[in-house]
Amino acid sequence: MNQKMDFDDILIEWGYRVHNGQPNPKNTNHLYHLSQILYENGWPYNVVEGLMHNLLEQDSEREKLMKKVIKYKDKEGSDKEITVGGALKQGEEHPAYKQAKQMTQKDEKPKGDKVDEPSDFDRDTKQNKGVDPNYDRDGETKKPQDTTNPLEQEVFTEPLGEPTDEDFNQKNEKHSVNKKINLEEKLNELGIDINKVPKKYLKVLERMLNTNFQTDSQGKVIKPISELSHFISEGGAGEIRSQAGEILTMIGSSMQNPEREEFFKAIEEHIIEQTTPPNAPTQEELDSVNSVEKLKELQEKYPSVKLDTTSNRKSAKEGKLKKQNFYKNNNVLVQSSWLDAARKNNKAIDDFLQTEMGDDYEIVASSWDVDEEAKALGLPLDKKGKSTDSYIKVKDKDGNEKIIQISLKKDGQIRLTNSSPSKTFGTRELTDEEKQKFKENAADIGIEDVDGDGEISIDDIDESKWTQRQNQKYLDFFNKDDKKQKLIELIKSGKLKTNLKKLGLDPNSDDFESKLEALLSGKGKARDRNKLLLEALKLVDGGDEVIKEIQEATEKTLNNIVRAMEVDPIKEKMLNNIQESLPLRDIVEGREVMMVGDISMDKRTMKKLFGTDNFDEVKQNLKVDLSKKPPVVKYVAGEGEKEIIIATIGVREDGKNYGSSLKFEMNLSKDFENQAAEAHREVHN
Repeated sequence: MNQKMDFDDILIEWGYRVHNGQPNPKNTNHLYHLSQILYENGWPYNVVEGLMHNLLEQDSEREKLMKKVIKYKDKEGSDKEITVGGALKQGEEHPAYKQAKQMTQKDEKPKGDKVDEPSDFDRDTKQNKGVDPNYDRDGETKKPQDTTNPLEQEVFTEPLGEPTDEDFNQKNEKHSVNKKINLEEKLNELGIDINKVPKKYLKVLERMLNTNFQTDSQGKVIKPISELSHFISEGGAGEIRSQAGEILTMIGSSMQNPEREEFFKAIEEHIIEQTTPPNAPTQEELDSVNSVEKLKELQEKYPSVKLDTTSNRKSAKEGKLKKQNFYKNNNVLVQSSWLDAARKNNKAIDDFLQTEMGDDYEIVASSWDVDEEAKALGLPLDKKGKSTDSYIKVKDKDGNEKIIQISLKKDGQIRLTNSSPSKTFGTRELTDEEKQKFKENAADIGIEDVDGDGEISIDDIDESKWTQRQNQKYLDFFNKDDKKQKLIELIKSGKLKTNLKKLGLDPNSDDFESKLEALLSGKGKARDRNKLLLEALKLVDGGDEVIKEIQEATEKTLNNIVRAMEVDPIKEKMLNNIQESLPLRDIVEGREVMMVGDISMDKRTMKKLFGTDNFDEVKQNLKVDLSKKPPVVKYVAGEGEKEIIIATIGVREDGKNYGSSLKFEMNLSKDFENQAAEAHREVHN
């Protein structure tokens, strides 16, 4: 085939390469296939580019027309507005369809050369007479999938399967918002065509927008809403509000403004609708609340707003509620704070892509952090970043494509690591020689003898030894006959609120006391057991003294751990672990980008910040400063150079007085966030 090839052959070939067999010049992915066909058959670069430019220019005018707003009257005679594109998608039954259709036909040319008007391509037209609609070049009846374009692959095109709408609506009935949104209809109304993300996520987002949630005493979302599998069968682990925010941000990243902002405004309007009358209490109703009982009644009446809170219960007892901001404080699963974060994250993404890809770049596709979707984009799984939340495939004006791996952060309040002292220090792997070295180095730094053996050793900072001591204090106290009997009475009276089922205890069963005996011998999960015994200690004579002993022993152990960071081998092992565990390597070396609010932490901004894009050089200059309260991880480039505090270090008990484990945490510092923001402004603006 050459440049003078038969136009019929062009159209047939083009039809086989697009997923629905009907090439559309408004679809940039379809145009990409057309350009590849022409290149493969010897068309000169300048001719192909000229044709693409002309088709895109034509698209631009049509897109403007599709977004024009027209007025019409609905069946009830009320005045309404809709875009031309939205009316066309509603179909002939819509009252504005005829007017929209006429507007699109005003400047239409007579049908002629099919290369000029490929959107008219149809397998039943004259030009394809005699061609089997199911014909395949290899003699098969099934058209092969285009494996080079993610949008042609099943993981992007398949609709959401399970649960079905009927099943979901049934199981979500008690959690549904009062005024549901049909996202597909809303997008049609706005003339927005979201087609560069896996199709199923639009339905998942719609379900989340139409769902209220409740939280437990610790602020965690209660099942079944807490699980992604409530909305989509293949749901993974994660905090559900964060996942809703990630999906919203990912969908937004597949678009560019002003279309994206129209999409976000539609989400915003939906949240406002759920949090204002008639779906939220009037001021008169709020002013009438003068008791906790009335507060609870109002909460039940308006499930989408957050009314029954500790603060409001206190105000209700005093006879008057404080002013409420339901837009910010509500129970709609897609939270306004995450919508704000989605806007900021996408602003950071825009800034990064403008610098990275140059003018006139194009979003090819966006996806969530799912292996099948990453593969569809063309990313080898062994190249995935450690903390990636979403992917964007982008193409520059010369056709060069790149996959960007993005970690999404709502704001600067980021926990960089969540480990334990024993893992960070490697205490369980210390050699006898290293233990002796610690014993010598720790002799005069204020570490206390918490295990009572008369000497300072690694056991005085070992969390497993601390756990054993803590557990034993509970067991020793309640294994005394009088205390055990009191515990039995408390459990049978129902005064203890701890979940007995978790411990396998049923006070009405014949084997209750034997199971309690087993529990007090040390069997069962220590965290759950200690939670029950801690609650009982508060109601038993002498229990307060035991609680005080446990608290003091824990505080001493935590202080010992902090002091131990000052000396080797603990100091050396901790620093080595921190250098590797901080999620900076992929960012500094350009494999991943972290969007923190509207800040892009990427290779360029990190080089501006650290003066290098070699992580090994950055790593060598990371120091732990124990003189700060709390201790910090900082970057110091050289003598007298400016310091950058990267993270604060915290060591705490996981579950006060009952958790049986300790946490070693590093949180992003405000200093690092501020300096990264300045680097972003210098690099990207």
